[in-house]
Amino acid sequence: YRVRLVRIHQGDSHPLAPAVQLQPIELDLGGPHPARVQPIRTGSYALVDDHPALDAPAAGRLQLDFLATRPGRRPQTLWVRRDPGTGAGVELYLDADGCLCGELEAAGQRCRLRLPPRVAAGGWHRATLTWNRADGRARLELTRLHPGLDAARADDCEARLPTGLDPAAGRGPILFAARRRLDDAADVE
Repeated sequence: YRVRLVRIHQGDSHPLAPAVQLQPIELDLGGPHPARVQPIRTGSYALVDDHPALDAPAAGRLQLDFLATRPGRRPQTLWVRRDPGTGAGVELYLDADGCLCGELEAAGQRCRLRLPPRVAAGGWHRATLTWNRADGRARLELTRLHPGLDAARADDCEARLPTGLDPAAGRGPILFAARRRLDDAADVE
């Protein structure tokens, strides 16, 4: 391969970003150079190790703001904590249609909430998942945010929690963004 040096004024190639701006810098870097194929796993995520202090309570609220850059291409995790052995836990994600979903699962029982329509690409949103075992309810809310993160409009849905479903049964690391499952390195967005 051959190497050239450029000054990057704007390097985001996303369709919603301004055009890429590169300024060549004159410098002889030699070449050609030997090369090999190296796959790159794009995307970003955070993985937080398991700790008892992170256990989901009997009643809880999970809320996060996110920028939807590519909804509807494939499922995309926003936040997940599931037991690696049983699958029990709590998850917020965009499904393959780009709709916000929330799941609570334990002991083979699942409560899944889904909010159509598809989230708006390029827009900031606030996702809120709440649950309460005492009254047996779960609620998912999606708020579209204006610039400055002021609330615009909210959609929501509710569901009954199956009897005995305990989100606290889900022990494991917490994953923020990029991969659909903790064990799926190939599905990085």
